[in-house]
Amino acid sequence: MTDGQTLLAVFAAFYLMECLWIVPAQAWLAVGRDRVSRFVRPWDRFHIAGGSPVLLHPVPSPQVPAMPWLLIAEASHLVLHRDDGTREILDWAQIEPQASEKTLRLDASHTLRLPNAADATAWAALVTAWKALRPEQRRAAFLKHARQTLSLTEAAAQSAAAGKTGTLALLGTIILWWCFVVIAPAYRVLGDSTRFFYALGVLPVLTFTQAFLFLRFIKTHRLAVSHRFWRALGIALLPHLSARAIDLVCDALPRRVLLHPLAWAEQPSKAAWLENARTYWRRAKYRPGWKTATEPPADAQALESFFKAENITIEDYDPAPALQAPAIAWCPCCHASFLKADLLCQDCGGVELKTVEATPS
Repeated sequence: MTDGQTLLAVFAAFYLMECLWIVPAQAWLAVGRDRVSRFVRPWDRFHIAGGSPVLLHPVPSPQVPAMPWLLIAEASHLVLHRDDGTREILDWAQIEPQASEKTLRLDASHTLRLPNAADATAWAALVTAWKALRPEQRRAAFLKHARQTLSLTEAAAQSAAAGKTGTLALLGTIILWWCFVVIAPAYRVLGDSTRFFYALGVLPVLTFTQAFLFLRFIKTHRLAVSHRFWRALGIALLPHLSARAIDLVCDALPRRVLLHPLAWAEQPSKAAWLENARTYWRRAKYRPGWKTATEPPADAQALESFFKAENITIEDYDPAPALQAPAIAWCPCCHASFLKADLLCQDCGGVELKTVEATPS
């Protein structure tokens, strides 16, 4: 391997390291400038430093973090949704929320990782406010918060704010292409010639320009980016940092609330959005004892209100599966089919089944 090939391989490795982030295991990243073109999810089966790894889109793009409701306020307890899909009931008397950087500590043994420090601080204040309320007020407070996280207007505003980083994304893409598509072939064809050094000299012009745009954007929008001058120096001198400068800015963009993934209605496509809506609905609604419960869980009630407001019918977000004879029942949570209606779905923790004859909602 020649020196040029080795340098190119090292740059590619460093660039992939910049694309590999550690985020909360249940986080979503909505990627797109004018509208969400894709959602990026972390590999939640692997945990490190309280989070999970995610490979960002290789092409620098604006992105907005989102998370489902991990904390749900009920009158007598706080529900914590774990990363493995299970739920835990926490007593309000034992909860003392504290934020430490990106980590929200609920009590001595329960912590929650959030996308950034501002989200952890906001959630600590929110849980503290819920705890101070009377028991009959906590559910209504959660429903109000849920409506805010499902606001289509807020989702559009956060996407528009991330879209303002388009210049950083464009220049990052140019830097990426200049390294791989221009400099690498030019070195192979031209060697150590004057024309090659002219092409190579364009690279620091691009990276220093990116550092200038990075600092100007932070100052213009008054963003809190830690060690911003040292980061700007790295952006100016190292192409892989320069190409991913947009990630630092998007991570620091202010937002009024941490959105739910369903806030981007029918994005990136209606079919994908409905599939996500069905998954969240089943996990919220269908739990052991759902048939005899006097009222639905707070998160299920919030989703149902949202679907009604968006004119989404129950056939769309809770369709019945097509059963194959002789099956007569199915688990409403995982849609596994059963031959008997009086069984429980043990895979879902003992969820009661729905039957062909009677399908109560």
